[in-house]
Amino acid sequence: EVKLCELLNQRQRFASLSGFGNYCERELQGSLAKSPMIVQDFLNELNVQLRNTVNKEIKVIKNSKRSRESVGIWDISYYSVENRCKFFQSVPVFQSQLNLKTVLAALNRFSQDMFNVELMSEPTKSDEVWHDDVLKFVVQTHCGQTLGIIYCDFYKRQGKDANICLHTIQCGTFTQIPVVALVCNFKKGDYIQISDVNLLFHEYGHALHAVLGRTRYQHVSGTRCPTDFAEIPSILLDSIINQSCIMETLFSKEKNSQNNIVDLPSVSISDCYNATETQVQLYYAMLDQLLHSLDVRDTMEIAVMAQNNYLSQFNIPASTAWHQRFTHLYFYGGKYYSYLWAQAIVNMIIEQQNLKETIHYCPEIKALFEQGGSKDCSYQIESLLGESLSIDKMVASLVKPLASFNKLIGTV
Repeated sequence: EVKLCELLNQRQRFASLSGFGNYCERELQGSLAKSPMIVQDFLNELNVQLRNTVNKEIKVIKNSKRSRESVGIWDISYYSVENRCKFFQSVPVFQSQLNLKTVLAALNRFSQDMFNVELMSEPTKSDEVWHDDVLKFVVQTHCGQTLGIIYCDFYKRQGKDANICLHTIQCGTFTQIPVVALVCNFKKGDYIQISDVNLLFHEYGHALHAVLGRTRYQHVSGTRCPTDFAEIPSILLDSIINQSCIMETLFSKEKNSQNNIVDLPSVSISDCYNATETQVQLYYAMLDQLLHSLDVRDTMEIAVMAQNNYLSQFNIPASTAWHQRFTHLYFYGGKYYSYLWAQAIVNMIIEQQNLKETIHYCPEIKALFEQGGSKDCSYQIESLLGESLSIDKMVASLVKPLASFNKLIGTV
C-alpha cells in the first residue's frame, strides 16, 4: 500500500510539473480516447449495458457452486476454466496440445492471406542469437523482398524472464528494416497447450505491427504509438483465431475425423463467461483511471468505492486488497482501458471487413499497421471503418458478441 501510494503520488507530481491536471490527462494525450472524461464515459456506458448478461452468468456460476455462498470474484476464473474445459473435451477435434510447427504454419497462412507476406525460416549465424533455442524468421513479400526479422525465443529456461512479450530491437523506417524478438515461456518440446495459442497469436500481432511499420522516424514506427492503438493488431489476431480457415490449419491432424472443422461453432478459445470477465476488466480499467486522476492517500478507499459501483454483484471480503496485486497499475498506468477500447474497434473492423467467416487480403488494415504513430490514428481508423467512432457504437460492438459462447453451452 505504501509503495503504491508513493508511485501514484510521484506520477501526479510529474504530471503537475508537466502542466497537466493529473497523470491520466498526460498519458492520454494523443491517444484514440483523447481524454480521461471520454474513457470514463465509455466505461460507465459499458457497465450499464453489461449488467443483464453479467447477472445471467452469475446465476449460472452460483448454480455450479456446491455451497450456497455468494459468487466471489475468484469464482469467475475457476468456473470459466472449468466450463471451457468441458466444452473443448466434448469436441474431439480440440486437442489438449498442438504441434508448434502446425501453429507456426497457421501464423504463416494468416500472414499470407491477410497481408500478402510470409514467414521464412532462416538459420542463424554464429553469435547472432543469445541462446541456441532461438529461431529466426524473415518476413518477406511474395516477390522475396525482406520486410523484417522476427527472432522467436519460445521455451522457458532457468534465469529467463517469465513474461510473454515482444521486444523491439530495431524499428522499421524508410532506410532500415525492423528487427524484433518474440519471447514466450512454453514448456520445451514439440507441443504447446491450447491456452498458449492465444498468447502466441496475440504477441505475433504486435510483431506484425512492428515488422510492417514503415515511417520516416523510428520513434513513431510500429508499436511506438498510442497504447489504445497499439493493442489493435494483437487483439485482432486474438479475435480471429477461431475462424474456420485458421482452425483448419491448426487442427489439420484431425482434418479427416468425424467432426469437420468448418462445422464447429464459431467461438474463441478464450470465450466463456466473457461478459463477467469483461466486467472485471472494466472494474480494473476504471480503478486505474481513478487512482491516476485523484489525490490518493488511501488506495483501499478508492478500490472499495469502485467495487461498489462496478463489482457490486460479487462477494469481495473487506480485508482483501486485490488491486495491490494488479501489476498493470505499474506498466499501464492510466491506460489499462486500452484493451477494452481496442477490442471494441477490432469488433467493428471484423464486421466492416467481413472477417467473420474467411480471412482475406486487407490492404487497408495493412496500411493501418504500416503507419505506426506517424499519423492521426483516429482519422485512419475512421477512414477504414467509413464512419466516426462514438461511445454508443463502441459499446454496442463489445456487448453484442459477448453471449455467443454462453448460448452455445446453454448458460444464457
